Amino acid sequence: MRDLTEKILAASRSPELRRHVTDLLFKTCAVDTTPYADVERMRRAEDEVFRMLEAELDAAPFPGARHERRPINPAIAKHPAFSLLHFTKTPECPEGLSPEEVYAKRSNLLYVVPNARGEEGPDGVAVNAHIDVVKPFLPPRLEGNTLYGRGTCDDKGAVVAIVAALQVLGKVLQAEGRKLSRNLMAMIVVEEETGGNGSLSLAIDRELRQRYGSILVLECTGNDIHPANRGALWYRADLHCPGVNLFEMTAFVYEQLEQEGRAIKAES
Repeated sequence: MRDLTEKILAASRSPELRRHVTDLLFKTCAVDTTPYADVERMRRAEDEVFRMLEAELDAAPFPGARHERRPINPAIAKHPAFSLLHFTKTPECPEGLSPEEVYAKRSNLLYVVPNARGEEGPDGVAVNAHIDVVKPFLPPRLEGNTLYGRGTCDDKGAVVAIVAALQVLGKVLQAEGRKLSRNLMAMIVVEEETGGNGSLSLAIDRELRQRYGSILVLECTGNDIHPANRGALWYRADLHCPGVNLFEMTAFVYEQLEQEGRAIKAES
């Protein structure tokens, strides 16, 4: 096993792979995947990035592997973790668009590798990263050995890292006549920055949930591992308290929310 690990690490350090990863990251970051009220614009950008990634994933020589685009399920709107679609509100449409309108013809990208027996069992491993980025869009530029631009770290860098790791792993295993002992699933999702609805669509997918037992979400954390964190909490406080100091009341509300956050973290 140690010998196999060394071969994987050696392949990952090659100058050819570095150039390939830099080129792919540059190309994906050149596509503006920030949120827009124009949902068709978002769909076209997502499709462009997915096409690049699909071509790259096809180069990973895993027997029986496949990629698919799994449609976003508008039923997520009924889930308590659903993030409201504020980014679709405009002066012409102050209420915003419906989930059915926002998610029509949009999807997440999945790449599935069966285990050595050709199966996809519940002990499989999933990795998750997202292609959307925050505004404003900043086109990529390469300065020396550093690539700058929106998404280079959060989170297209992680997406490209997944793809490159799969390519390296697949080639080394093929050369050694080895296969994965567990099935693997890569989840490349949309709409993380607006609240996480892309991943939520996969999380409520019961059929999909039977094909992995653990999940690793690749985010910018300074290489620190954060177990089972639950993401962001959005809230609004409407205070109607005649005769009450609202500054003191605001401090009380914040403190209660902090306590709730600590409780959630403790039970995670």
